[in-house]
Amino acid sequence: MTHIDNLFDDPYLKAASLEGEVRIFIIKNVTQEEVGAKKDLCPVVHFQQCKKGLVLNKTNAKRIKSLYGPEVEGWFGKRIMLYPSETDFAGDTVECIRVKAESPPEPPVEPEEQQVPNPTGEVTEPDPTDGDLYFREAIAQYRDTEWETLADITKLDAAMAKDDNLTDEQKWILLDGGDAASESHTARERIGGEG
Repeated sequence: MTHIDNLFDDPYLKAASLEGEVRIFIIKNVTQEEVGAKKDLCPVVHFQQCKKGLVLNKTNAKRIKSLYGPEVEGWFGKRIMLYPSETDFAGDTVECIRVKAESPPEPPVEPEEQQVPNPTGEVTEPDPTDGDLYFREAIAQYRDTEWETLADITKLDAAMAKDDNLTDEQKWILLDGGDAASESHTARERIGGEG
């Protein structure tokens, strides 16, 4: 449902902008702007992911200061949590935005491409442009996989099938543990599967 306050073209966040939820914002900068009918000069926090700024009242300014220090330049790039609340203003209870007095949790880090130890023990990223090096690193990765059942082989096949940097011959070498031309003792035969 759309809150009526969200239908007005206002350059600043309102409690209704948060749609009843706690939201995490990253501070882009802090400016001083003329705000309201009286054109009061107020600090305004601007965010990376939102065009609207947050006019800072003393309560929210103190909360950000307690999190990140008194110098506003130290706030840039920091994450804060905003939530809708209510406060008393001129004898009325009105909606407002508050800053949570705690730092938001860090977002989960996306896993980087798998790193494989090279023969010297150093960890390097596989280089798909170097076919031989990539193949040696893939051997280290796939040969560490233990398989005892046809289901295990199927999982290994599926993992290697997704690896577009290996040729079919290299995949069979990895799976068979030897020469691709070898007809005997393939991994499938060792576990009683089809060869």
